[in-house]
Order: sequence, then structure tokens, then C-alpha cells
Amino acid sequence: GLQILRHQPIGGGDINHAAQLYCADGQALFLKYNPHPQAAAMLHTEALGLRLLQAAQCIKIPEILDQGQSEGGIAYLLLEFVE
Repeated sequence: GLQILRHQPIGGGDINHAAQLYCADGQALFLKYNPHPQAAAMLHTEALGLRLLQAAQCIKIPEILDQGQSEGGIAYLLLEFVE
């Protein structure tokens, strides 16, 4: 599994929370998360949209690493971090 060394909150969103994760293997990841009951469906739809954009191969789209819901009910979308 991933070993996360630290995280840095990222601002700018009004609906979801976001953070950059710094991993022991040098990866930087982008985590979007939300505890709202409807957030799982929203983030699932966002992941579908990102996959469609990836298939078009017209612009760089971050790789989707995981999408789901934690045991505590927090919906999340984990992506590669793109500068």
C-alpha cells in the first residue's frame, strides 16, 4: 500500500475538500474528498468524465488511482498530481 508521509490542503474548491499527498516512494497524489451523503455519486460521475476525457487523448488528464468511499463514509477520488 501507499505510505503517506504528509499532506498539504489545497484550496479553490467550494464543494469538496482537496489535498496533495506526499508518499514515501516520491509520488505526489491529489486527493479529493467529501463526507456528504451524495458525494460518492458526484465523485463517481467525475471519475467517469475523466475517463472519457482520457479516451479522447486531446489533453493531459490525471490518472485515476482509486475512487470510492471510506469505512467512515467519506467519498474520495485519488488521482496522480499534475502540476
